[in-house]
Amino acid sequence: MTPEDRLQELNLVLPSPPSPLGAYVAAVEAGGLLFVSGMLPVAKQQPAWTGQLGRELGVTE
Repeated sequence: MTPEDRLQELNLVLPSPPSPLGAYVAAVEAGGLLFVSGMLPVAKQQPAWTGQLGRELGVTE
């Protein structure tokens, strides 16, 4: 069973990946490995949190 088949069996629909927030490629496959970059906390295609730790954000966020 493929991952896609299992998702369909469970009636799960994955959201579309967000657009890059910068000039980079989100993922590159090389030699059977997947290298990812720029994995940020994103919700609804917007940064989930912005600010500086200790100023606008506490450690609980």
